[in-house]
Amino acid sequence: MGDRLAVDLVALVNASSQLNTISAEFTDTDTVVHKVTASIGSKNETHNLRHAIESVANTWDVRRAELRGDVDYLSQMATRVAEELGEVDQSLATQLTNNGSARANTSNSTRYI
Repeated sequence: MGDRLAVDLVALVNASSQLNTISAEFTDTDTVVHKVTASIGSKNETHNLRHAIESVANTWDVRRAELRGDVDYLSQMATRVAEELGEVDQSLATQLTNNGSARANTSNSTRYI
């Protein structure tokens, strides 16, 4: 690689989108727990199983909220880094183009800087 920095900006934006999906999954956990416990039923034989599932879901609420905050932060940072690097790339390309030294990358291909 040497003295060249290469960043796949499209992949970075896609990573941000995937992190948003993960964060949404953390939000929907209560719905999933409700569906699971409802499918188990309410017979005495299933009481311990239902209780165990609800207990795990309830005790991990705090950590899940912390993880969701971390995942949201990573998503925002990935988006911001992609935007900032894209702007820097465009600015540098424009400066080089104006000096006659290079052409801006205007293709629709995956952008690397």
